[in-house]
This record gives sequence, C-alpha cells and structure tokens, in this order.
Amino acid sequence: MEDVSPFWLVEEDITTDFDHFMKAVVTVMPKPAILDPAGVAAGRAMEHLGLKGVRSVRIGKSIEIEIDNTDEKQLHEIAHDLLSNPVVEDYKLEILP
Repeated sequence: MEDVSPFWLVEEDITTDFDHFMKAVVTVMPKPAILDPAGVAAGRAMEHLGLKGVRSVRIGKSIEIEIDNTDEKQLHEIAHDLLSNPVVEDYKLEILP
C-alpha cells in the first residue's frame, strides 16, 4: 500500500539556489470606500486604553513570499487573483532586495 502522508509530514531534500532567491511582501488593505468594522473597533479600544487623537484605523494583512527568481508580473497576478479580493481590497506588491 502506498504511503499517503499529509504533504507537511513528507520530508524532502530541498536545495535552494540563493543567487536567484527573492522575497516579496504583499500588503492587502480594504479600499478607502469600504467600511472597516474591525478597524473602527480597534480604534475605539485604543482610545479606551488612553491613546488620544486616534483619527482612523484600517486593518489589513501582510503576506511574505520567499521564492526562487520569478516574473514580477506573475506575482502581481497571484496578489490580485488569490491574495486579495479586488472588489473590496487593494494590494501593494513590494520586491525586497
């Protein structure tokens, strides 16, 4: 019978060519016109804890990707189609040195 262990339990010999290694950060935020109830609640909690002058809080997500050298256009497609919901979110792709 074939071993069907979950992929995270399978040990593989992973070799990385660090000459072509890159890191990208995708920041996803709600569009300015979209209400952010989690941000509003966090802002109120900050004021309750004594932080004065909170004007606005927006909560998003940051995704770090470590990948072998790839096409930046493909990363934009992934960020747009998979990592964000373009109807209600904007994304920013940053390639780190």
